[in-house]
Amino acid sequence: MDMKKQIFIAFLVVSLFLPLVSSAADLVIFFPRDLTVGAKGEDVSRLQQFLAKDSSIYPEGLVTGYFGALTQKAVTRFQQKNNITPTRGYVGPLTRTKLEVLVLGSASNNSVTPSQNNSDLASLLKQLADLQAQILALQQTTIEAATTTIATTTPIAPTPTAAPPAFDNSVTISGDSTTRIAESLKMGDITLTNNSSSTATVFHITLLMKEALDASNMRGATFKMTLRNGSTTFDEVLEKKDVTVSLAIAAQGTYNTQLLTFYAGVPIPASMSKTFSLWGEVLKGPFNNGEIQFVVSSILTVPELPNKGGAALVLNVLQT
Repeated sequence: MDMKKQIFIAFLVVSLFLPLVSSAADLVIFFPRDLTVGAKGEDVSRLQQFLAKDSSIYPEGLVTGYFGALTQKAVTRFQQKNNITPTRGYVGPLTRTKLEVLVLGSASNNSVTPSQNNSDLASLLKQLADLQAQILALQQTTIEAATTTIATTTPIAPTPTAAPPAFDNSVTISGDSTTRIAESLKMGDITLTNNSSSTATVFHITLLMKEALDASNMRGATFKMTLRNGSTTFDEVLEKKDVTVSLAIAAQGTYNTQLLTFYAGVPIPASMSKTFSLWGEVLKGPFNNGEIQFVVSSILTVPELPNKGGAALVLNVLQT
């Protein structure tokens, strides 16, 4: 049978299974959405409870309802154990399907599901997961077959065409700026350019905070930092977190440093740029001398692209 027909039939079978799953009103769906760092809710707690059953996957066993770094590592171990790729600690459709199969199967064995139909759902989901694996295998086989055909076919002289756009499969970071320190302010913009041929999602933006201020009353103080999806206060807040300043004043010519990681989850189409902005609230003065720098340390994208360029947002005590 032609490979394209096999893939079409596999997708048709999957489409027939999905209405069976969605039409059962009394069936329990434990993981109704994708989960990643920063997610909160009952589904996160259920995920942590399930992962904690295996100490080799989630040795900490904390059930907080917040998807943090420990949960991300546990999900990565779960994906490795169950041969789910890519293993990035992100709970996407394949990982959710596997979790539903295992959780529903466990619940059915312990007779705690609200309906006997859950065992049927577990069976359907398992078959769906198997079909997804077969589809991926068929796609890979089709690609390999096409590559073999191209390699063994007598080459034909190509017709001259316009040169395609150049892609170096990277993400460029830009956005240096210097701003005067104030009690509430915009710290600056960070612009990211996708230099690949497909859409890349910005997963994490990690900053190195370098602080050298002489304000003694700021020692140990906590202030708010906000990452926005755009350059104005009207743009979406992606993440807001508390940042605590070091208790000690940095020695002359040095900085107190700490890494800050913000979740973004924003897609950037091929050859396009996206601007993010960083905001701070309640920096306790007065400030007589010194500065704070926020230097972009790394950008994590999916698919993962190497970083180039850089950006440093400097908050300085400008003398008048």
